[in-house]
Amino acid sequence: MKNRYLLFLLLSITSFTSRAQWSTATLPSGGRMQLAAAAIADRAVFAGGIGLISIPPDVMDVYNLTFNTWTGGNISQGRNKLAGAANGSFLCFAGGANDWIFAVYDNVDFYNRITNSWSTTALSAARYSLSGAAAGSKMLFAGGMDNNGTYFTTVDIYDTTTSAWTTAALSAGRGNLASATTPTHAFFAGGEDANGASDVVDIYAASTGTWTTAQLSAPRTNLGGAACGSKVYFAGGVSGATASNKVDIYDLTTNTWTTDTLSVARQFVMVSSVGKYVLFAGGADANGFTAYDVVDILDTATGTWTTATLASARFAGAIASIGNKVIIAGGAGSTGFPVATAEIYTLNTTGLFIPEAAEGLLVYPNPSNGLMNINTSSLTGDSKVEIYTLQGQLVYDNTFTGNPSNIQLNLSDLSAGEYLVKVSDEKGVRTEMVQIQ
Repeated sequence: MKNRYLLFLLLSITSFTSRAQWSTATLPSGGRMQLAAAAIADRAVFAGGIGLISIPPDVMDVYNLTFNTWTGGNISQGRNKLAGAANGSFLCFAGGANDWIFAVYDNVDFYNRITNSWSTTALSAARYSLSGAAAGSKMLFAGGMDNNGTYFTTVDIYDTTTSAWTTAALSAGRGNLASATTPTHAFFAGGEDANGASDVVDIYAASTGTWTTAQLSAPRTNLGGAACGSKVYFAGGVSGATASNKVDIYDLTTNTWTTDTLSVARQFVMVSSVGKYVLFAGGADANGFTAYDVVDILDTATGTWTTATLASARFAGAIASIGNKVIIAGGAGSTGFPVATAEIYTLNTTGLFIPEAAEGLLVYPNPSNGLMNINTSSLTGDSKVEIYTLQGQLVYDNTFTGNPSNIQLNLSDLSAGEYLVKVSDEKGVRTEMVQIQ
């Protein structure tokens, strides 16, 4: 019965269209391609990459969501083809290369939000074109290659609860693979080895520390990946001389794979999600000569697609989601020159399933450790709060009387994962997707 009720709730409120807008910002550290991105709390960080000169600069650009500002900074070593990941209070940029001097790096630039400090450590093996992800309490840096023709199976894993590094192995060594992150699982898909493009998907379950494998619908490298709710998406890529328009979709709740298609076949597509939307931005043709400005946008609630246009065509940039924004930074244009801007897609509300009348409801911090607030200044009368798992199980139910302006919740006893917060008052129902880490 709960499942049917939740389904009705989702169908009834997703009929409203979330409004969004695009804006453009200039990167403080200049244009770069082959950079990496990661987001933590109210900051999105874009690190490394290579610009107009052959030597990668040791720079990063930081977007602050709270103040809507950009600042520049530095990493320990200038490098491109590095990987980023973030989890809880920690953020890392790992590996990378300097093609000008044929150098490969094991550097890990490590940010601790609690102490607001940066430090450096090292991967177990130097490599570039690796991929970063997070799940549970872990950050993982998987695969990659070096200049000796080695395609690594190595996965370096940092545990944010024990501050310890361990290693694991992919089922097949490869570089230029894509990753996707859910609260419970990390996915590493596709890529390439000495024999060409791969169709392998390695799946890490954080709760057990175990690995399983799956297969993409077709082998490809230079693809993009992201998660939204209980689904992960791997899009585009190239195999041989053919770019792909395939989108492979895995549903964690049903353990099934389906496929969809992009409007334009392309590699180096940049993929991220915000609210109920997944954005597939930019990319290049199979030869890397033509950059695309198309953005395919999937509404995961309705399964419908729309398109938008970037102000600057680009590929091999970096993409990050923070709050109600997706930021697409840097990359290479069709001329081959690096792009010095970031394009920002902003939802007018951060909710996954929020109707127009519910705008103004704020659940924060999100993600959180279970301690969160609901700003109810837009509500009228008593407020009923219900919290559901994505499978429709009711895990919290309480009514707050007297028209409170703020409700404090302690949900630290809930397992890490994503939940739907449903708030009802005299004017109706509104919901917000929250993540507990």
